[in-house]
Amino acid sequence: SRNVSIDGVTLVDLVAGNALQIRDWLETLPINSEDAAARAITRATDEIRFRIQILQKLGLEELPWNRGTGTFSTGERERLSVASLLSRRTVHALYLLDEPTRGLHPIDRLKLIDALKLLQTEGNTLLVVEHDPLFLQHADWIVELGPGSGEQGGEVLYSGPRDSYTANLTPPNDEVTVKPSTRRNQSGRIRLHREAAPTVEFPLGVLCVVTGVSGSGKSRLVTTDLADALNLHLLAEKSPHEIECEIEGGIDELICMDERPAPLSSHSTPATLLHVWSEIRKLFSATDEARRRNFDIRAFGLSTNSPGRCPACAGRGVQLVDLQFLPDAQIVCPECRGSRYRPDLLEVTYRGLTIDEVLNLGIQQALTHFRGENQVLRKLTSAVALGLESLRLGQPAASLSAGELQRLKLAQHLGKRSGKRTLFLIDEPTAGLHPNDVARLVESLDQLVSSGHSVIAIDHHPQLLTRADEIIDLGTGGGKLHATIAARGPLAEVLANPLSATGKFQSLRG
Repeated sequence: SRNVSIDGVTLVDLVAGNALQIRDWLETLPINSEDAAARAITRATDEIRFRIQILQKLGLEELPWNRGTGTFSTGERERLSVASLLSRRTVHALYLLDEPTRGLHPIDRLKLIDALKLLQTEGNTLLVVEHDPLFLQHADWIVELGPGSGEQGGEVLYSGPRDSYTANLTPPNDEVTVKPSTRRNQSGRIRLHREAAPTVEFPLGVLCVVTGVSGSGKSRLVTTDLADALNLHLLAEKSPHEIECEIEGGIDELICMDERPAPLSSHSTPATLLHVWSEIRKLFSATDEARRRNFDIRAFGLSTNSPGRCPACAGRGVQLVDLQFLPDAQIVCPECRGSRYRPDLLEVTYRGLTIDEVLNLGIQQALTHFRGENQVLRKLTSAVALGLESLRLGQPAASLSAGELQRLKLAQHLGKRSGKRTLFLIDEPTAGLHPNDVARLVESLDQLVSSGHSVIAIDHHPQLLTRADEIIDLGTGGGKLHATIAARGPLAEVLANPLSATGKFQSLRG
């Protein structure tokens, strides 16, 4: 197939181009419309042109067609999924979308919204889970659940037309109100050197936010190039990839939080992720009843070497039922009835609760139960500060969202007391969060910086941009290998810069 060509162009040559280049090549094809084979080719080229138009509407026209899907950003993947939906030309279908604006710059969000409206005009219905203020402005009907999260939610607080709902929104759109500058001084800087690309400088000791349209190279710049170079620098190893960095001011530790799933075991829970599980087991093993029965800290664990876990379900509380050709079903373990422990372990209580009952406490409830136990309280308080108070201590990590897992990881470090200067690289920390939770997250990031750490976050949320000490706004992507900087500085300077896509969007709102 590599040797077959049309007008001297092979399939390999063709897919190396982007949608615009392929569209231009189609225009050069000499097709005789009187020939039956040519008419078949015309039908095929018309379909290709239709799909190229969809890619253009979604701002994906410059993506090379031979790029591996693993190299796409979150925003590019979301828009490609929508492009696939549009290309099917379905009617009277119900589409369920979960946070389609995740990872998108406001300009890309507008393109996505316009594309989704095309699905609607074809007679389809879209049910979308979303908190983005710009997206809400274009909804026809809004359902608000609450009043809290997790077990404190589930009530319908509002269900009705957009106009009645958005009249009470604060802010009503993606407008950013520039507050008086409280910009902190840098404690140092990182210079990232990449082959055949401009050097990029990142500040230390401040809250730095990297912005840019989808595909501009934000994730590659921060969570790949910068993270790899810093890891090698901290290990005193030379980079084999022609990417290296210089550090002025020094950092002792690097924490990278990106969209890649964290390594979890089947027994991972908020208690284990917050590093309070060992402390809780110590408290149980120190009770008089536990000592009388010779139950040590291992007895209250759930891992493989724990003698106290239920042998029937291996401490999971559920058993899998093989349904042959259907997916396995989960049933509550008939031996321990979901408690995960042997019956004799459940006869030990701490402040009136068994270990199973403690695992079923929400984090907010656990704060009350463990009053006076400072080692536990400090870590739980950090989770509450990030809006995670409704999570149960023993909730399986597999049931948590990516955003919840990321905030749990961040809470680990908020609750730490160490003299290390830590640099946090965080990819889209506000993704999927309600505005109230975003405000709490921003306060926590601000607290990290005030404690002597550094934060570099990839995000576009107005609340985070307003609090940033430094913004690095990347130029348009266009499938380029390396990102270019369009503007940088405090928010007011970025918004005023004519080269900034973020600034252009804000000017459209004014």
